This record gives sequence, C-alpha cells and structure tokens, in this order.
Amino acid sequence: MHDALPSTSAITELRAHSILHVFSDATRWCTGLLTDAEVAALTPPPPGGDVTLDELDRRLLARLAIDARLGPGELAAEAPESTVRRRLDRLTASGRIRTYANIDVTTLGLTVDANVWMTVPPGRLDDVGRVLARHPMVHGTLATTGVTNLMAAVWCRDLAGLYAFVTGLDVPSAEVTVVARAVKRGGRPGSQDI
Repeated sequence: MHDALPSTSAITELRAHSILHVFSDATRWCTGLLTDAEVAALTPPPPGGDVTLDELDRRLLARLAIDARLGPGELAAEAPESTVRRRLDRLTASGRIRTYANIDVTTLGLTVDANVWMTVPPGRLDDVGRVLARHPMVHGTLATTGVTNLMAAVWCRDLAGLYAFVTGLDVPSAEVTVVARAVKRGGRPGSQDI
C-alpha cells in the first residue's frame, strides 16, 4: 500500500511515528463503569507457579494460538479429552492461558473514538503519560517520535465528552483526530511464541 500512495491524489499528507514507550494499551483498559465487586468477579486469580511445558502442552498452546475458541473436545485429537481438560486447567492456573474479551464499546455508550496527539515538555512526558494511562476514557497511551511526542487513544460518549477531555488536558498543545472507522484493532501485546 505504501508504494501506491504517491500515485493516489486523494492523500495529501502522510505521517509515520515510532513508538518510544507504551504507557498503556487496550488490554489493561478499565472504563470505571463496573463496580469493585464486578471487577473482582471478572478478575482471575493470580497465576500459580509456572509449569514446565512438554510436547503435549506445546501442541495444545499452538492450536489455541490459532483459534482460542477450541474446546477440550475439539482438542482431543492431541490426547484423550480428560487429559486435555486437566492440561488446560493446569495451563490456566499457571497463567499460560489467559482470557481476553473484545467488546463493542458502543454497548457501553461510548460512540466517539479519537486519537489525541500532544506536545509535552520532555521533562513532563513520563508523568503526563502515566496519568493519562490511568484515565478511564483512555484505552492507549504512547510516547512517540514526531512533531507530537505523546498520543492517547480515547473513547468518549459523544463529541461534548471529547471536548471536555481535551480542554481538561494540561499540555501546551493537542491535535485531535476522530477515528471514523477502525480497520483493525490491536490484539494481545507480546510474543505469540510458546
């Protein structure tokens, strides 16, 4: 696609940024909409001791990496179903298998997705990034290269909510980009290696 851009007259500007530091990403986003009891009910227990993986564990994890919706019955080609169930329980208890949920945020009343590109004095970048990473509207905070050096991805109920968010920022400058349609959302960060 990048090679075809020069021949596309509709594109007037292109910016590319490198990510210098990730303060938060969508996998740790907390909207603040759930009660403490609801959060506790949905939070898995901390992982137990790590397990040493054998060949069966690796095969199960490899299949789940391709399609995490596979159940023990569908994985039974690797071993008897009762063995698969025990292995999955053990891998889950050790933290090797974790559950992530992708939700349609419009069901939460959040209809505006925006990226806020900020210029922050370098000496304040870490503090501002950490504060934004804890904000319930922010589902991603990154230190970047380029004209701006901090980006926050935010969900808001409406444009008035976005306005309130932006005008509440204590930064020298901010540029707002409303996301009309996301082509792809980021998945779980980190290695998919087993």
